[in-house]
Amino acid sequence: MADASLAIDSAQQWLAKLSRGIRGPLTSVIGYAELLADEGFDEDTARSFGREIRDSGLSVLRCFEEFIEYLYLLSDGFSPHPRDCNISQLLDRLSQNALDQAEEAGLTWKCRQSPELSTQFRIDDRLLEQILSQIIRNALHYTKHGGVELDATWTDNKLQFRVWDTGPGIRPDLQRGLFDLFSPAAKQTGIETGPGLGLALARTAARQLHGDVQLESSDERGSCFLVEIPAKFSDADSKQQRQQRRRPKQMVKDSLRGRRVLVVDDNPSDQRLLEFVLKKQGAKVSIAGDGKQAVQKTLASDLFFDLILMDMEMPVLSGYEATSELRHLGHSGPIIALTANSQNKDRQRCIEAGCNGFLTKPIRQKDLVQTIHSVLTGR
Repeated sequence: MADASLAIDSAQQWLAKLSRGIRGPLTSVIGYAELLADEGFDEDTARSFGREIRDSGLSVLRCFEEFIEYLYLLSDGFSPHPRDCNISQLLDRLSQNALDQAEEAGLTWKCRQSPELSTQFRIDDRLLEQILSQIIRNALHYTKHGGVELDATWTDNKLQFRVWDTGPGIRPDLQRGLFDLFSPAAKQTGIETGPGLGLALARTAARQLHGDVQLESSDERGSCFLVEIPAKFSDADSKQQRQQRRRPKQMVKDSLRGRRVLVVDDNPSDQRLLEFVLKKQGAKVSIAGDGKQAVQKTLASDLFFDLILMDMEMPVLSGYEATSELRHLGHSGPIIALTANSQNKDRQRCIEAGCNGFLTKPIRQKDLVQTIHSVLTGR
């Protein structure tokens, strides 16, 4: 009974923090949205409201993602899904996101990579990206002056990532439980961090990859976190892949110019949003409200779509069924899955149905454009 009572108390404590982590940002989302619905604001004020809505919405999303991912990592059915991955390209994506966050906060960001990381490795890149995202986001969150640096190397068959920050450091008495749920370390800074799963999630994910996350050093000048993950070169690596470099942003943006895109989604709001974003990139957009309409429009003799964005959960005919039917009928054009399901098994189901790419809702504009570019260019 005592163990059961302790488990219930722990669950209630976590749910209370989760509720606070969601309700707080939602107050801003709803409040600023209601203000924007009224007229009379100048453009700068409206833009500032939009940024508040975006940032608060992302905060809510992180709460949900961390909660779901942590439970998934601890479930009996979880296992890593390694695949060929260019670590340098993964770090480029993370670095661009970190740079945007750092500049917005008035901080500096630096990322150093050893040459070996442009090689293909065999690893669960989704899990690795999540680990590093948590550590980097944590460092940027607590650093108010100075900056954050990432140093990435490959040594003794291990990927090593060190993240330095110039934050307040972590008191010795708080370091022992730093990676536990409900770690009290945040209290020393007075910064509210939501449900507090970040570091616990990062370490749990790293250990699923037979690695670890540690606090290597911390004092009044800042902290250094070390991520170590065993990894080997992929057998599929080639000289061309080793020499591959990050693509210019303009090339990515130009991927959609003049392209015909079919957006398949049963949600009118999502339809309008995707149509606006795609047209902004120069695409010609058509809309289908369900899988049956998508099949009919795609096979119409007078239409040809360079790309289909397919919502996977729809009435009449689901995205899985529509994609399978299109492939069966001979359609070979690229199809990108849009889904609210984010686990590896969901990605695999989309691939098995015939999709070429995968995006998890809610979809950020830069992720949409980057994925479309990768699918259209075959990279």
